Amino acid sequence: MSVAENLGGNVLICMFIAAVLNGVTLTQALYYYQTYPDDRRSLKLVVAAISALESLHTVFCVTWAYVYLIKHFGHPDIFDHIYWTISTTIVIGIIVAGIVHCYYVRRVWYMSNQNKPLTASIALLAIMRFAFGMTVAILCYYIPYWSTFRMHKYSDVTVGLALSSAAAVDILAAISLIYYLHTTRPSSNLKDSRVNMLTVYIINTGLITSIFSLLILVTFMALHSNLVFLAFIEIQSRLYANSFLASLNARQTLRNKGVNVQFSSYDFGDKPGSPTPARIRVVKETVKTIDEPSESPHERGESLLFKTGITEDSASDLNEKNSELKITLSSNI
Repeated sequence: MSVAENLGGNVLICMFIAAVLNGVTLTQALYYYQTYPDDRRSLKLVVAAISALESLHTVFCVTWAYVYLIKHFGHPDIFDHIYWTISTTIVIGIIVAGIVHCYYVRRVWYMSNQNKPLTASIALLAIMRFAFGMTVAILCYYIPYWSTFRMHKYSDVTVGLALSSAAAVDILAAISLIYYLHTTRPSSNLKDSRVNMLTVYIINTGLITSIFSLLILVTFMALHSNLVFLAFIEIQSRLYANSFLASLNARQTLRNKGVNVQFSSYDFGDKPGSPTPARIRVVKETVKTIDEPSESPHERGESLLFKTGITEDSASDLNEKNSELKITLSSNI
């Protein structure tokens, strides 16, 4: 196997996978805007920012792949050079991951009924991942060669802490959400719906991204003469973006399956006052009265009073609307 195949082949293959995932990201973003036009403007801006960042990420990936494999074809030493667009893709990936981690923290905060120790732990891990990740990116800007980067006394520590904290926050957020989702499920829901929903949230809350964090760490530490860890970094960023968008777009499917809207209204950014499926509780109150005869001693009137309570759950309050329907039935005796 040639040097180019050994060093750049795996990266090129994973680059194609990352480009496909970027297409999935843009498709999910388009579906989101078409399906949820009433979401908060801030959430729409976050979706737009992630889509733009991932598209820019793909452009920089193609740029450094072109430099490595086309522009400097036949010069294997180029693979030891840290091209500036590589550092830029790392920065973009860290920003996207940071946005998604903030989303995880917010979801855990509401789903755990504002459990401060748990939420603070996840937030601290997310801050560590962002800080150490940016440190790695800065080192890549200032250190021109991978061989020098690996020998730097702080490189292994910063890379290890960045990736391990990323895996920790993904796993802890996933376990927390699954636990609170399971414990707050209404007993009336079907078992199959519960299993399906748990499966969706396991996939969409970080288990896959945590696996990639561990893969990046292992390949960086073990394969010193290979750039396969870079390939996993490029894919991981797309997984974060698609995880975030899939969670947003899953709302309609979950509602169609009869999932309690109270769960999704907290953490998916529904706009206040936007239409949400209401849970209806009917209370029937019957009052029977016999009116005094008005025109004939044999004419009586019966009044039936039905009271119906319609309860709509929202993200922050419980509004109850009562309507009364009075039906008068007349009978001649």
